[in-house]
Amino acid sequence: VNQMLFMVTFFVFRIVVSPRMMTDIIVNAFRVDAALPSGAEMCYPRSTKWVIFSFCSFFCLLNAFWMYKIARKAHRKLTGKEGIKSKNDLTEKEGERPDKPKTNGVHTNGKKNA
Repeated sequence: VNQMLFMVTFFVFRIVVSPRMMTDIIVNAFRVDAALPSGAEMCYPRSTKWVIFSFCSFFCLLNAFWMYKIARKAHRKLTGKEGIKSKNDLTEKEGERPDKPKTNGVHTNGKKNA
């Protein structure tokens, strides 16, 4: 359930919402040039808009790549090609950790717990 919830939220926020926000940033960066009267100086170098475009494009493509990897992983798990790890559910007794060995109150140095 957690993995599917992660996949859905990743899709919604990184694949649907994020490119729209980055498109607005790019459009605004290019619009600033056109809005300035002739001879007016910009607050940042003219190459900045291309840097913004490059970074936004890179991160959109990176998110698409990650979504592809996540979808492949989910497909493998749903089709049974990849098993679900054991110890993912809380079947142990309350308060016990399955990865911690039982010591019966004795530390490894031989002293008894108080």
